[in-house]
Amino acid sequence: GPAHQFTLLRPRPWPRADRRREIVQLAMDKILHQRFAGIDVDYENLTSTTRVGYTLFVQQLAQKLHAAGKKLSVTVSAKTSDAANWSGPAGEDWVAIGAVADSVKIMVYDEHWDGSVAGPIASLSWLDAVAAYAESSIPPQKIIIGLPWYGYDWQGTSAATVTYADAVSRAQ
Repeated sequence: GPAHQFTLLRPRPWPRADRRREIVQLAMDKILHQRFAGIDVDYENLTSTTRVGYTLFVQQLAQKLHAAGKKLSVTVSAKTSDAANWSGPAGEDWVAIGAVADSVKIMVYDEHWDGSVAGPIASLSWLDAVAAYAESSIPPQKIIIGLPWYGYDWQGTSAATVTYADAVSRAQ
Protein backbone atom coordinates (compact mmCIF):
# COMPACT_ATOMS: atom_id res chain seq x y z
CA GLY A 1 0.00 0.00 0.00
CA PRO A 2 1.01 3.65 -0.09
CA ALA A 3 3.55 4.94 2.38
CA HIS A 4 2.08 6.90 5.25
CA GLN A 5 3.86 9.34 7.47
CA PHE A 6 3.01 11.26 10.57
CA THR A 7 5.18 13.49 12.69
CA LEU A 8 5.68 13.53 16.42
CA LEU A 9 7.29 16.79 17.38
CA ARG A 10 10.37 16.33 19.55
CA PRO A 11 10.01 17.77 23.00
CA ARG A 12 12.90 19.93 24.17
CA PRO A 13 14.48 18.60 26.34
CA TRP A 14 13.37 14.98 26.34
CA PRO A 15 10.57 14.86 28.85
CA ARG A 16 10.25 13.29 32.24
CA ALA A 17 8.89 9.74 32.53
CA ASP A 18 5.16 10.54 32.62
CA ARG A 19 5.33 12.76 29.51
CA ARG A 20 7.51 10.20 27.71
CA ARG A 21 4.87 7.50 28.35
CA GLU A 22 2.22 9.88 26.99
CA ILE A 23 4.19 10.45 23.77
CA VAL A 24 4.69 6.69 23.33
CA GLN A 25 0.95 6.16 23.82
CA LEU A 26 0.10 8.90 21.29
CA ALA A 27 2.33 7.18 18.73
CA MET A 28 0.81 3.78 19.49
CA ASP A 29 -2.74 5.13 19.18
CA LYS A 30 -1.93 6.54 15.74
CA ILE A 31 -0.13 3.37 14.58
CA LEU A 32 -2.97 1.10 15.71
CA HIS A 33 -5.75 3.38 14.44
CA GLN A 34 -4.13 3.69 11.00
CA ARG A 35 -3.12 0.00 10.97
CA PHE A 36 0.49 0.87 10.20
CA ALA A 37 3.04 -1.96 10.20
CA GLY A 38 5.23 0.11 12.51
CA ILE A 39 7.11 3.38 12.69
CA ASP A 40 10.44 4.89 11.74
CA VAL A 41 11.72 7.26 14.41
CA ASP A 42 13.91 10.04 12.97
CA TYR A 43 14.75 12.66 15.58
CA GLU A 44 17.83 14.62 14.53
CA ASN A 45 20.26 17.03 16.19
CA LEU A 46 20.01 15.36 19.58
CA THR A 47 22.58 16.33 22.17
CA SER A 48 24.40 14.42 24.89
CA THR A 49 21.95 15.87 27.44
CA THR A 50 19.03 14.15 25.68
CA ARG A 51 20.78 10.77 25.29
CA VAL A 52 19.30 9.01 28.34
CA GLY A 53 15.76 10.31 27.81
CA TYR A 54 15.85 9.50 24.10
CA THR A 55 17.14 5.99 24.78
CA LEU A 56 14.33 5.38 27.30
CA PHE A 57 11.81 6.68 24.74
CA VAL A 58 13.07 4.27 22.06
CA GLN A 59 13.08 1.35 24.51
CA GLN A 60 9.55 2.08 25.73
CA LEU A 61 8.25 2.54 22.18
CA ALA A 62 9.90 -0.72 21.07
CA GLN A 63 8.31 -2.62 23.95
CA LYS A 64 4.82 -1.33 23.10
CA LEU A 65 5.25 -1.86 19.35
CA HIS A 66 6.55 -5.40 19.68
CA ALA A 67 3.77 -6.33 22.12
CA ALA A 68 1.32 -5.24 19.38
CA GLY A 69 3.20 -7.13 16.64
CA LYS A 70 4.50 -3.91 15.08
CA LYS A 71 7.99 -2.95 13.86
CA LEU A 72 10.38 -0.22 14.98
CA SER A 73 12.93 1.39 12.71
CA VAL A 74 15.23 4.10 14.08
CA THR A 75 17.12 6.54 11.84
CA VAL A 76 20.44 7.75 13.25
CA SER A 77 23.20 10.17 12.30
CA ALA A 78 26.49 8.78 11.01
CA LYS A 79 29.37 8.42 13.46
CA THR A 80 32.60 6.49 13.66
CA SER A 81 32.75 6.15 17.46
CA ASP A 82 30.67 6.82 20.51
CA ALA A 83 32.91 9.80 21.22
CA ALA A 84 31.17 11.74 18.43
CA ASN A 85 29.88 14.77 20.30
CA TRP A 86 28.29 17.04 17.71
CA SER A 87 24.49 17.35 17.69
CA GLY A 88 23.00 14.14 16.39
CA PRO A 89 25.41 11.35 17.24
CA ALA A 90 25.92 12.55 20.81
CA GLY A 91 22.28 11.87 21.65
CA GLU A 92 22.15 8.40 20.13
CA ASP A 93 23.20 5.25 21.99
CA TRP A 94 23.65 2.86 19.06
CA VAL A 95 24.13 -0.20 21.28
CA ALA A 96 20.87 0.41 23.15
CA ILE A 97 18.98 1.38 20.00
CA GLY A 98 20.30 -1.62 18.08
CA ALA A 99 19.23 -3.95 20.88
CA VAL A 100 15.54 -2.98 20.61
CA ALA A 101 14.96 -1.70 17.05
CA ASP A 102 14.05 -4.03 14.20
CA SER A 103 16.21 -1.94 11.88
CA VAL A 104 18.60 1.00 12.23
CA LYS A 105 18.95 3.36 9.28
CA ILE A 106 22.24 5.24 9.29
CA MET A 107 22.33 8.53 7.38
CA VAL A 108 25.81 8.24 5.88
CA TYR A 109 25.96 11.65 4.27
CA ASP A 110 27.14 15.16 4.91
CA GLU A 111 30.68 14.26 5.89
CA HIS A 112 31.16 17.77 4.47
CA TRP A 113 28.28 20.24 4.40
CA ASP A 114 27.34 23.80 3.55
CA GLY A 115 29.58 25.81 5.87
CA SER A 116 32.40 23.27 6.15
CA VAL A 117 35.47 23.12 3.95
CA ALA A 118 34.77 21.64 0.53
CA GLY A 119 34.89 17.86 0.41
CA PRO A 120 32.98 14.67 -0.26
CA ILE A 121 29.50 14.10 1.09
CA ALA A 122 30.35 10.48 1.85
CA SER A 123 33.90 9.37 1.04
CA LEU A 124 34.54 5.64 0.81
CA SER A 125 36.95 5.76 3.75
CA TRP A 126 34.36 7.53 5.93
CA LEU A 127 31.63 5.12 4.80
CA ASP A 128 33.91 2.19 5.75
CA ALA A 129 34.59 3.73 9.18
CA VAL A 130 30.88 4.36 9.85
CA ALA A 131 29.98 0.82 8.73
CA ALA A 132 32.73 -0.71 10.89
CA TYR A 133 31.50 1.18 13.96
CA ALA A 134 27.90 0.21 13.17
CA GLU A 135 28.84 -3.47 12.93
CA SER A 136 30.54 -3.25 16.33
CA SER A 137 27.46 -1.65 17.94
CA ILE A 138 24.36 -2.95 16.16
CA PRO A 139 23.46 -6.50 15.06
CA PRO A 140 24.53 -6.49 11.38
CA GLN A 141 21.21 -7.83 10.09
CA LYS A 142 19.51 -4.69 11.45
CA ILE A 143 21.80 -2.15 9.73
CA ILE A 144 20.57 -0.16 6.73
CA ILE A 145 23.02 2.32 5.19
CA GLY A 146 21.45 5.47 3.73
CA LEU A 147 23.58 7.05 0.99
CA PRO A 148 23.25 10.52 -0.59
CA TRP A 149 21.66 11.04 -3.98
CA TYR A 150 22.69 14.66 -4.29
CA GLY A 151 25.83 16.76 -4.44
CA TYR A 152 27.16 20.17 -3.55
CA ASP A 153 28.43 22.92 -5.81
CA TRP A 154 31.14 24.57 -3.71
CA GLN A 155 32.14 28.22 -3.64
CA GLY A 156 34.67 28.38 -0.80
CA THR A 157 32.84 27.10 2.27
CA SER A 158 29.43 27.82 0.77
CA ALA A 159 27.72 24.85 -0.84
CA ALA A 160 24.57 24.81 -2.95
CA THR A 161 22.72 21.48 -3.14
CA VAL A 162 22.49 20.02 -6.63
CA THR A 163 20.69 16.99 -8.03
CA TYR A 164 22.40 14.50 -10.33
CA ALA A 165 20.77 16.16 -13.35
CA ASP A 166 21.99 19.58 -12.12
CA ALA A 167 25.54 18.25 -11.78
CA VAL A 168 25.55 16.77 -15.29
CA SER A 169 24.19 20.00 -16.73
CA ARG A 170 26.77 22.13 -14.90
CA ALA A 171 29.60 19.81 -15.93
CA GLN A 172 28.64 20.17 -19.60
